[in-house]
Amino acid sequence: MSSIESAAASHFIIAEGTSSMQVAAIADSVREFVQENGAVKPYNYDGYTNSEWIVIDYGDTLVHVFVPQARTRYNLEELWSDAVITEIPNLD
Repeated sequence: MSSIESAAASHFIIAEGTSSMQVAAIADSVREFVQENGAVKPYNYDGYTNSEWIVIDYGDTLVHVFVPQARTRYNLEELWSDAVITEIPNLD
């Protein structure tokens, strides 16, 4: 995203959970890990109300955690298809 002038952030991290409960747990885990290991608090976060799409704002990095239906609906990968995409395999 860093090469796209109109992008909201330099980096988007997109993750997916299988349920709203798992999405909230993943988002909590990201916030805790970054706080403990980088001493960085997010500027803001949103989406915990229904936990279908939670976004965590770290300024130059936005972390998006979706349930599968919301990820398909919003299709951020296609919206920002001119960005370089690096896929990281599932750890399972």
